[in-house]
Amino acid sequence: IAPGDVQSYLLLVSGAVPAFNIVAVLVFILPRHGLRLAGLRPAVIGLLSNPIIWSCVVGLVLARIQPWWRGGVLEQALGLLGKPAVPLALLGAGASLRFDELLSVPPSAWLATAWKLVVLAALAVALAAAGGAGGPEQAVVAVLAICPSAVASVPMASELGGDVRLAATGVVLTTLLSPLTM
Repeated sequence: IAPGDVQSYLLLVSGAVPAFNIVAVLVFILPRHGLRLAGLRPAVIGLLSNPIIWSCVVGLVLARIQPWWRGGVLEQALGLLGKPAVPLALLGAGASLRFDELLSVPPSAWLATAWKLVVLAALAVALAAAGGAGGPEQAVVAVLAICPSAVASVPMASELGGDVRLAATGVVLTTLLSPLTM
């Protein structure tokens, strides 16, 4: 992959994270309040109070002022905070599961996992191919589509009134099964 291509992929991913989170907030909030004007207020509040969206905004701002903070204490501090984040989040999601329940995973969790790891991945690659993406680009799209569900979906489900147990089960299942579909 050429260096210019890597920058294009990073730009794509940097836009995908906030887009996915905006859609997630709207999917959680709008069905409860409807597409009426009264339902838009909670959706806007949910978007403006979403820490993941704000962290994306801060990350994009820091990327623009990169020379100021690169190589300094701020970068080191952020690195120390960021390295354990995913393992700790996975531990938190796993702690919300009861292992006896993991043996009796609800059909909705299996269906959602199969949808994400097989159907959605195939659809994403097909759309990339239809859009003219070549082999390397299709591989990147496939990897992004097959990656495990974000651990942040568990607290987001809790905060926005979703099914926390289903979200945690989805994270665990996709984490365990995504290597098999790559």
